Amino acid sequence: MIVPFLFINEKDYIHPLWIFYKYMQFALDNDVPIIAEEPFFKNPSYYEKKGVYPFRSFHNDYDEVYEFDRPTDERLKQLKKYVLPLAEKKRILSKYPNFMEGIKALLSRRDKDFETWIDKQVVQIEKEHGKIEAILTWSWYPSLEAVCKKRKITLIQQELASFRPNTYALKMGYFQFYDKYNSEQLERDYEAYQKEAKPFPCFSREELLALFLAKDNLFYLHHLNDQPQYEFGVSIGPDTDPYVEAKCLCSHDDLLGQIERLVPKNRISLRIHPDRKKRDYYEENYLVNHSSSSLEWILKNKRIASIGSNLSFEAELLGKTAYIIGKNFPYRSGGVSHLDFLEEKVCDAAYLNYIIFGYYVPYSLMFDRHYIAFRLRQPSNKEIYAYHLKYLLQKSHLTMKIFKVQGRERLCEILKQAHGMTSDEANAFLDEYVYLEDVIRELTHQVNLREAKYQEVVNSRSWKVTKPLRNLKKWKQKF
Repeated sequence: MIVPFLFINEKDYIHPLWIFYKYMQFALDNDVPIIAEEPFFKNPSYYEKKGVYPFRSFHNDYDEVYEFDRPTDERLKQLKKYVLPLAEKKRILSKYPNFMEGIKALLSRRDKDFETWIDKQVVQIEKEHGKIEAILTWSWYPSLEAVCKKRKITLIQQELASFRPNTYALKMGYFQFYDKYNSEQLERDYEAYQKEAKPFPCFSREELLALFLAKDNLFYLHHLNDQPQYEFGVSIGPDTDPYVEAKCLCSHDDLLGQIERLVPKNRISLRIHPDRKKRDYYEENYLVNHSSSSLEWILKNKRIASIGSNLSFEAELLGKTAYIIGKNFPYRSGGVSHLDFLEEKVCDAAYLNYIIFGYYVPYSLMFDRHYIAFRLRQPSNKEIYAYHLKYLLQKSHLTMKIFKVQGRERLCEILKQAHGMTSDEANAFLDEYVYLEDVIRELTHQVNLREAKYQEVVNSRSWKVTKPLRNLKKWKQKF
């Protein structure tokens, strides 16, 4: 028996409501109990009547973005509910200075009261419904981990990964048997995969993008080698993110301070999380990008810096140097984990392929009981990789035969099968790609020539000798 568990890290229950409804569907489809907080068990009609129902993507009573049936009051009544009352949550958090400090504490260390409550629910479920084999959770809590270890239950953390709806054609998620904020375990798994016989063939960066991007976003392939406008792009998260604060141990202001020691302020571009309300300081003091596309913003920067953001992997995928600051966040091996000095590091294709096919999990499989059963059998890293690769190729109307063709022919086949292009359309797209590559190469050459000429002038003896005259001219102009 696999039981969903939902305890959230914020005061707003509307934003994570879709997670509950996804878990609710899993519980009903598999006839298992669900453990969640009291507000989630309010009738869906309650949220609709209040005008705060967060879903606008239903088609024929099915949410096509998050993949669940429209929740109804009748379906909610069918659940085997194990409820955490609001009063109990308040009591558990009452020992801490405030709500956020309490949540950070629960994410960082064991809490006796929280652990006791979880254990009580687990014991009750096993008494009434039988042995729990695994618990699904959206956040990793040491108290939950301790209870699972004590009761010999496997704990699985799930969450959306970098590949999300609209931007990407295929959604991906995290599905870990350990805390997502455990970069060391990820690196151990990658090393193990590399040692397990011969690794699978790899897609190139361009092929991965062609495979996963939504069709409307394929044009970004034409801009991978554009000249960047900024030295650093910095991702600023929401006002409060207790998970990141508890796990990464670094603030956005600290991050900006370190970057400003390396590059001028006017060479830094910010992207602010849409949920952030306190943004005036950043708007007034920095260049803020307001593009709705993360890809467009990333491509405008030479390097991307972030704390606990999925943008890190998108930057690596787009060929940028990703500065992944803060302890424990994944993808660190594909980027740079310090700001002591500027360092360039472009993530290699093998690592990109492992993250996508070996670490991420296709969203549709995250809640599939057959897939969960497969993972509970503890397959090798190579078996997991093979399962995902085969599944994702099938979703894109491809097979392993794609690796028998190379270069332009492979890219053309991906465009045809994954995006329904004709041969003429695919070739026209690639012809434009090659033409733009040539234009960019020539423009880059011209920029480099001008930079070399500029450096020759400013480093010349005559330029240095005439510096006092230029300073005098500036002084006269000023006064």
